[in-house]
Amino acid sequence: MSESYFATSVAWDGRADYDPVFTQLEQLQGFTAAEGVKLHPLFTQNMTLSYATLTPGSVVPMHQHPEEQLSIVLQGRLVFEVGHRREEVGPGGVVAIPGNVPHQVTAGPEPCTVVDVFAPPREGFRVLLAQAEAQAEASAEGRD
Repeated sequence: MSESYFATSVAWDGRADYDPVFTQLEQLQGFTAAEGVKLHPLFTQNMTLSYATLTPGSVVPMHQHPEEQLSIVLQGRLVFEVGHRREEVGPGGVVAIPGNVPHQVTAGPEPCTVVDVFAPPREGFRVLLAQAEAQAEASAEGRD
């Protein structure tokens, strides 16, 4: 590949639409999306990344959303049902799911971790995360 591919073609004025984010996946705030399924989203202006953990046998039920989705399996084996296709995917496997296509994911017999990327941003996750944070605060106040 040519070095010119990586050349900067626009003078950068030091400004960006948002500050860069450096974090660890495990440090992202999370919420329980289904029994045994925890999602930890990170939002940027044009996409959402979600670090997902699934307990053995857990299911992300059939659903659909307008955002495109890329799923990268890091650990475990999952069965993806996307539209009319059904595939088992293991570590290093990648699944591209077009927007509005119904899909479901079922974890295999061991814990699974997946990184999902959504574009445009998965705004529904913001609502679910805010609800989870409000519930956690209410629970904490109830213990005081």
